[in-house]
Amino acid sequence: MRASVLKIKTWIVCASAVVSVYGLRAEAASLAPSSMAVRVGTSSGNVSTLAAENDGRILNLYTNRRGNLTVDFSFSVSSSVVPVQLKSRFLQKSAANTFTFQVLNKSGAYVNIGTTTGSANVFKSLAFAVPRESVVNGKVTIRLISSQVSDDCRMVSLSLLDQAPAPQPTPQPTPTPGPVVTPTPAPTPVATPTPAPSATPQPPAGAVSFPPGISWYWQLSGTLNTNRDAKVYNVDLFDTSAATIASLKQ
Repeated sequence: MRASVLKIKTWIVCASAVVSVYGLRAEAASLAPSSMAVRVGTSSGNVSTLAAENDGRILNLYTNRRGNLTVDFSFSVSSSVVPVQLKSRFLQKSAANTFTFQVLNKSGAYVNIGTTTGSANVFKSLAFAVPRESVVNGKVTIRLISSQVSDDCRMVSLSLLDQAPAPQPTPQPTPTPGPVVTPTPAPTPVATPTPAPSATPQPPAGAVSFPPGISWYWQLSGTLNTNRDAKVYNVDLFDTSAATIASLKQ
């Protein structure tokens, strides 16, 4: 249980490292080596020592009498895995020593991916980019070598970061268009007809008519008063004398 929890913490650190270096969006996973083979030199400990960084175990690697060392680490990977980075916590006993990490390519040759430098007897974090075409027969093989006269070295962890293909985005459903509302056209205003002016009523044929606004006088009984200021007098032709009519016309 302790190793599982620590491995999850390592996975989280590795995920952020791959995203920052390579700009990938999918989640990165950390793989521990499945096997180890010491070609030149000797070792104390086994490959399981490298699975968790903080469990207190250390893998010691010793050079031969000539100061040379060659160790191969194999990582089993699936067909969907894309290796991107190698990480390690590494200590070298002398600052003058140089240890080189290599990866086996599909042509069967080992190519350099990084070299250790720095202070002696201090554990330091190493991170080297791994070519993505490094999977050979379902494995990635990492080699640690020292071809010069070197002192021993130590490792507390070794992991390979792999990047699965980015997941395809889930297609979004096409929204169903809502009903189209057709605006009701405004009614066309109808012009109110202007009423035609009323015709001025005309008197019947043969009737007597006077111009509008003229003053007139009509007396129904008694002696006719001829002193009215009227332009027209309406008199009875039978009862009114010819002399009175003549005086009115003057």
